Amino acid sequence: MPDSSMHVTVSRTCIGAGLCIAVAPEHFEFRRGRAQKTDRPLDNEAARSSILAALEACPAAAITAV
Repeated sequence: MPDSSMHVTVSRTCIGAGLCIAVAPEHFEFRRGRAQKTDRPLDNEAARSSILAALEACPAAAITAV
């Protein structure tokens, strides 16, 4: 499982489906018609799990987490 230094990005391939926002609304929001990561820290296991669930739900595979 990733540690607290997880870095999350949303690429330009985002199609604005909003599934990441539905799965992890505290960590993603719409900006200019596509999803973006919020500034909320990924400082616990629940936050990291939410990010990974959003990554798996993305139909465009636009989310990366390393």
